[in-house]
Amino acid sequence: MIFDSKIIVNKVHTKVLGYPASEKTHTFISNLSSSTVGLFTTSAISYLIGILAGRFLGVSQFGIYNLIISTGQVIISISLFGLDTSSVYFTSKNKKENFEKHISAHLLVLTLNLLISFFTIEVIRSVFPTIFNKVATLLPFIFLYVIVYSYKSVFDGVLRGLGSFKKQTILRSAEILTSLFLISFFLLQFSNYTYTKHFITIISGQIALLITFFIVFRNKFVVPPFNTIKSVYMYTSTIAIGGIFGNIISQIDKLFVARFLGIDALGIYSGYLTATSFITLNLIAAFINVFLPSVINHENKKALFHKINKLASIFLPITFIFIFIASTIILKFLGHEYSLDILLLTFFCLIATLQVLLTINYSILLSAGNNIFSKYVRASIITGIIYTLSFIILVYTNKYSLTSTTLNLLAYIIVQIIIQILIITNHLPSFDVKSKHLVGKTND
Repeated sequence: MIFDSKIIVNKVHTKVLGYPASEKTHTFISNLSSSTVGLFTTSAISYLIGILAGRFLGVSQFGIYNLIISTGQVIISISLFGLDTSSVYFTSKNKKENFEKHISAHLLVLTLNLLISFFTIEVIRSVFPTIFNKVATLLPFIFLYVIVYSYKSVFDGVLRGLGSFKKQTILRSAEILTSLFLISFFLLQFSNYTYTKHFITIISGQIALLITFFIVFRNKFVVPPFNTIKSVYMYTSTIAIGGIFGNIISQIDKLFVARFLGIDALGIYSGYLTATSFITLNLIAAFINVFLPSVINHENKKALFHKINKLASIFLPITFIFIFIASTIILKFLGHEYSLDILLLTFFCLIATLQVLLTINYSILLSAGNNIFSKYVRASIITGIIYTLSFIILVYTNKYSLTSTTLNLLAYIIVQIIIQILIITNHLPSFDVKSKHLVGKTND
């Protein structure tokens, strides 16, 4: 009997949701399968590199490396300005014709943003020199990471918009294999593995990928019209506000740990993050890689939301249990410095599991239009400020610890998911299947 994936999908879909899968669902599952296999293969190697880094760097050097990444991500959230997401949107909408001008517009806008960001940082350093004391010697690493990661993200968004998931997998493989070769070389040739060597390992792979991107798209660069540049800025304005604030908030916990608990504590915190995040980050990456380009043109987003949340209620508890077991084993491998704290591990596993639902709901809101998405951005800014203030309160009441940091992060994610559900259910338009018309206003 010949294996037919459509039969399997239909059986599962009917069993869980009560009706057969549509042709769009079958196409989505097919693309998702290709994306998942490719991303899990490359990410498994990437995760191995992360585990080796945690093992051979030690908590202090691992903490310094993560400080580079965390600080770089804050700058990236400002300079990238939502361009990684808009590159998916514009390419998906214009992939049949004239998408070249949108690629060029995104690269031009990104270059201007990077120049402005770096210039602003240097001005702040000259006026307030003590602000960057903690990372002053790390700024060259941080700036290089920001540049490479930002351009790489835009090009990756273009590939996603084009639906070139196989090509994306090949290029990501080139990146990760470069890094794997370098970390093997450093560990075999040098007795002392430092954060500098590990940074070279990671950034070299990213540079290899970026060069490949430029070669692939070398014939697609044109002088973009002003109207195209303007449309890119207009689309990214709301995304950028939410993205900048969200990215800063996502690094606040690490920056507070480094500042008030020390680099060693950040190393332990990062070790727990590394141990618990592999499965969910790859599930999210594989799913959103295909889901975002698909949901942009999906007519009935509210029905899609209910379908996904019904599936999540079944699979997320299983995911939590698997993460907990796998993370316990991984923490043992990392070494005695990463002592096993069951309560801390439980919080991290809950965070990793809920991140899946948080990201999927975020994509639905992002695709629903600026007016609906802006409601979520405004609510997120308010909750993000409260989240940051809670860290300050914990510090000044002498209750700040790794456990309280993780519990605070868990509470923040739960609140964010509740906000997402309220906005989607109350503001997203319904779709009349029979008449094929939206019911209610689209708010666009």
